[in-house]
Formats: sequence, C-alpha cells, structure tokens
Amino acid sequence: MLAHVDHAMRENSSGDARHCRHVARMLGLPIEVVRLSEPPANEASARSARYEALERMADRVGAWTIATGHTLDDDAETVLLRMGRGGYPLGIPPRRGRVVRPLLAMRRAQTAEVCAAHGVPVLADPTNTDERFARNRIRHRVLPLLGDEGVLALARLAQATREAKARHDAALDHLVAAVLRLPAPGTLLRLDRPGLAALPAHLREGVLRRALASLGMDPSTRLVRDLSAKVVPVPGARLSLPGGLTAWAEADDLLAGAALPPPPAAPIAVPGTTRLPDWGIEVLTEVLPPPTSPRTGGWEALLDGRAAAVPLAVRSRQPGDRYRPLGAPGVRKLQDVLVDGKVPRATRDRVPLLIAGGRLVWVAGHRIDHDFRLTPASVSALRVQIRRLDLLSTNKGAP
Repeated sequence: MLAHVDHAMRENSSGDARHCRHVARMLGLPIEVVRLSEPPANEASARSARYEALERMADRVGAWTIATGHTLDDDAETVLLRMGRGGYPLGIPPRRGRVVRPLLAMRRAQTAEVCAAHGVPVLADPTNTDERFARNRIRHRVLPLLGDEGVLALARLAQATREAKARHDAALDHLVAAVLRLPAPGTLLRLDRPGLAALPAHLREGVLRRALASLGMDPSTRLVRDLSAKVVPVPGARLSLPGGLTAWAEADDLLAGAALPPPPAAPIAVPGTTRLPDWGIEVLTEVLPPPTSPRTGGWEALLDGRAAAVPLAVRSRQPGDRYRPLGAPGVRKLQDVLVDGKVPRATRDRVPLLIAGGRLVWVAGHRIDHDFRLTPASVSALRVQIRRLDLLSTNKGAP
C-alpha cells in the first residue's frame, strides 16, 4: 500500500496528491492520501505531522513497517547538517520503530534512473530548490563541490558513526541492567546508587537518561546532569521529576516514584487468607504445633501461639512505634529499625506491621518481637506468611 501526506503548506500541494494517485494506478497499488487540517508552521513541525499521519495510517491498515524513500544523498546531507550544528556526524537511522529506509545505500540519481526505466514519472518538490533552508543549500552548493567521492565518504562516516552509537547504546544497556534492581513497594525505579556513583559522569548520565526513559520520560540534559551530580552522590538528596514523580538517594539505592499515602489498617483472619489490595499483598495464617526447626524467611514469621488468641491486624507505622526485635537487648524505635534495615524513606509507610492485640509483634521483612518468639514452653505456633499479589501468578512468592 502507498501513502501520501499533503501538508497543505503550498497552494498547489493537491497536485502532489494527484500525482501520487496516478502513480499508484500505474503500479496497481492501493493508496491513502491524508491532507493535514492545519498547515505546519515550519519544516520541523511538518516532519513531525507527516510521521504522525503515517503512523495513524499504518495503524488503520495493520502495517508492520513504513518505508520511506530517503537515499544516500539524504544521509550525506544530514551528516553535514548535524556537524554544522555542532553535533555528532550521525546520518539518518535505517530503522526507527516501524519506519524503515531501504534506499539509504542508493544515490538519488539512481532512484530516478530506476523510475525512468519502469516508466514511473518523478515529482520534484519545488520547495527543494529554496535555499533559505540549510539542507537545500547543502544539496545545491556543497555536495556538488564534494563530488561523488565526497558524498560517498560522508555516507561512510554516517554509517561508522551509527555503528559506534550502536556499540555505545549496547554498553549503556549493559550498565543499566547491572545497576537495575527490583523496585521497592511504592516506587517505580530502583538503581544501585554506589554502582552509579562509581561510573564516569558521561556514562552515569547515559544510564540515568535510559532509566528515566523507561518511565516514559524525555528528560532534559539539565535534569539528567542535576540528578547525576546532585542526587546520586548524596544520600538523602531529592529532585523533582516530570509527571509529579520524585527521585531520591538512599544509602544503597537511587529510587524514583510518587509519594503514596499509607495503606489503611486491616484485620487479619486466623486461620485463613486475607487479601489486602491496598497493600498489594495477601496474608496467610495458620495455627500449628511448634516446629522443631523454626526457620523462616524475611516474609514469613513463626510466633508463639498466644498471638492467635487476640485480634490480628496489619497497619502502617505510627509515631512512637517501638518493639524489641528478636535477640535485641531491649526495646528499639521502629524508625531506627527501618533505617538500619535500609528501608527507603519514601516506602517506610508501606512496610506491613503485624499487630496482635494492639501490640507490634512483627515488622514484615524484618525480625519478630522477642517476647513473641517460640520457646520450649510454647503450646502452639502461629505461622504468618505475606505474599505479593502481583507475583502470585508467577509463583515467586513473597516480595
């Protein structure tokens, strides 16, 4: 299928559409022509509007690719344009998303020869002769002076630069994978802060840009540099991000997310399974004989059975919360326990606390209260397990 976008920027632009329909009939191919309702203000906005229209057309017909007619000459022109603006000598990408450019290895004159050989009339856009545009000045003044060898050399430079960029991008992807961690509850992104801080500044900025892009952002250079220089090296530092998000540095992590309210307190069934969607977890409880080997993981607790005799609940932390962690010499502030456990500040309100008869008996992911441990005198045991709802379908268990 062929497609044409009429930008409506010239009085006679509808003639281009008629030409494209004529070529489509000659080739026996269907064609869709779209005319923009508002003429774009400049060449850059016209390009954006053109690709947006082509993407919509491709969606309508279920096309996997959108092929354009860019040639080797266009590639060489783009190299000079970028260099003239102080950028890298990158040419036109052969593929971006579903847009492909299969003619980048051919000269513009060659494509005209192919059309002539098959009797396909070629349309020349009159704006391509307007030397107010930098690309046209390069096309009509610079490339003829360079000659064929010069144009081919520019195209080779574009290809070499694309290959170098691909290697650089692959290295960044590897670094991102090395510092990326499973997000903590309530966060969208979690990176190894010491690992990031150890990278050279230009690599650290590249990793951060890619990480933020994974959240759907298009971060500015200034934002990336501020995050790299002012947040990554300083535990406790924070920086506002687009979309109402915040990035902050902990001792071991760089995290990003939105401030979430504490989930509501909820009663827990004993025995049974209690799903807590606001917390994103379910809590399983059972009463059983005291096990001979009371080993548990971070998201499982074995308590003295007397905890099952009083109402159980899960809630978030409250001012003044204290308890005696298993094996500790005395009572400690919950705040100190969470800090020592390296729980990110922004997620501490979402750490499930198991309450028995109004008393804090387990900080999920950490130790139980010493007074509720199993002892030789324990008649029964209460097993409590916490599992993340989003992991249940993959049988990965607890957070």
